Amino acid sequence: MNRLSLVSVFLLPLALSGAEKPAAPRPFSGLPQTGEFVFSILPKSLQKSPTLEMTVNTEFTPYGRLLRPASPAQPVYYVSQSAGLKKFGAPVGGERTPSPAELERAMNKALALNGYLPVDDPTKRASLVVIYYWGSHNAEDAETRAAFPALAAKNQLERAVLVGGKKYAAEMANILEWGEGVADRTQERDFLRDQ
Repeated sequence: MNRLSLVSVFLLPLALSGAEKPAAPRPFSGLPQTGEFVFSILPKSLQKSPTLEMTVNTEFTPYGRLLRPASPAQPVYYVSQSAGLKKFGAPVGGERTPSPAELERAMNKALALNGYLPVDDPTKRASLVVIYYWGSHNAEDAETRAAFPALAAKNQLERAVLVGGKKYAAEMANILEWGEGVADRTQERDFLRDQ
C-alpha cells in the first residue's frame, strides 16, 4: 500500500528566494544533504540511523512574493501555529508520527538554516506567519478504488494538494473531469502523479 508522509507548511507572506551562489560541496556526513543520494539495503527498522522521508509543500501568497528573501545574514522573523495531525486516505495500523514537539523542533531548525527565525524576543516583530500540519495519506487498494470511484477521486485530489499545492490539484481536478490531454503529460506532472 502506498503511503505518503506529509508536512505542509504555509508561509504567509513569504518571498521567493533570489538566485544565490551554490555552496561548496561538503563531505558526506552520514545524513542526507540537499541533492545527496542515500541508499540502504536494510529496512528502516534495522538501520542504525534511518532517515525520515517526507514531502514538504510550501505555498506563497501573491503579497509574500514581493517581500525580500530571508538569509542567515538578514533573517526574517515569524510566529508559528500548528494545525495539528492530519490522516487522510485508507486507514493503516502501526503508523508512527512525530510528536508535535519533535516536528516543531525540526521545522524551526530547517527554517533557521535558511534565515527564518521564530520570534522569541518581545522586541522583535514577526513579518510572517507559519501555519503547519503533518500526518500521512495512504492510497486505497485497487478493489476499494473500483468500488468507490467518488472516494478514489476525492483522495486523489487530496494527495495532489499535498505533493503539488493548490495549482496542481486544480489541474488534476480538470483532468479527472475532462480527461488527460497531450499537454498534461510532462515529466514534472508524471513525477507528482506517482507520489
